Amino acid sequence: MSELPDDMQTLHVRLPSETAGEHITRIVRALDGVSLKHHADTLAELFYASEPSESRAQLVSTWKTNCASSARAIYVLAGVGPDALELLSPLQVGAAVNVVRDYAKRVKAVAAGSQWHMLRPGCGMMYWSTGNDAHFEWCLSEVDGTGRALHGGGGRIDNAITCSKAAEDVRMSWGRPLREIYIPELMVTNEATGDNPY
Repeated sequence: MSELPDDMQTLHVRLPSETAGEHITRIVRALDGVSLKHHADTLAELFYASEPSESRAQLVSTWKTNCASSARAIYVLAGVGPDALELLSPLQVGAAVNVVRDYAKRVKAVAAGSQWHMLRPGCGMMYWSTGNDAHFEWCLSEVDGTGRALHGGGGRIDNAITCSKAAEDVRMSWGRPLREIYIPELMVTNEATGDNPY
């Protein structure tokens, strides 16, 4: 982990009243609007948490699709233990979805997408239909009876991280069904003190 700038260090430390999901939600909302065109330095700083050097973090922040790579960095920023090797190893091009999924499976944090009614702030949501079209989003509010909730994530144009302004149906993302839900308190296990995971 590179030394975190003050704003990222502030996000790294969980507030006393926060749940793991609320902590993740605060991080995602704080990153709303960062991209390669707007606050590119902040986007790169996010990756300081999960990459071994600032130069490497800068590089990873420029990779075209960053929905799962930014999710990986957010999990690390929120606080994972030193055994979270999948998330803490330098990321390889095209590997982010598998890295996040493999870690979630290993720590038994996965619920089926069909259990969408259990979504709450901070839950990770993985979508795919066929082939290599997986996409990661964050649930940012309670889900209602029709599957609508606020959501956010990366992988937008210019690697933007954005948050929705109105609740939308989170059971689908651009024609891809919700396949897996990641439980925040099982994904993030080392956040209470803001300890460096290394």
